[in-house]
Amino acid sequence: MLKRYLKGADGVPVENRIKMFRLVEKMAMESADTISDIHGGGSPEAHRVTILRESNLEGKKRAARRLAGIEG
Repeated sequence: MLKRYLKGADGVPVENRIKMFRLVEKMAMESADTISDIHGGGSPEAHRVTILRESNLEGKKRAARRLAGIEG
């Protein structure tokens, strides 16, 4: 039943989406204030923009897949 509701893009297994959701849940619950801890001041949106601008997004995607246990 879960597979029916979590289906996404063709070619992306539902199991991978579940693993990614679990990773996001774990990170959100364990580090709710991470952005403020890293950046220190200003609005939350300014924190996000700064982090995204200075990040290697493709590298972060690869790391997230690895941490979630998704092959490839």
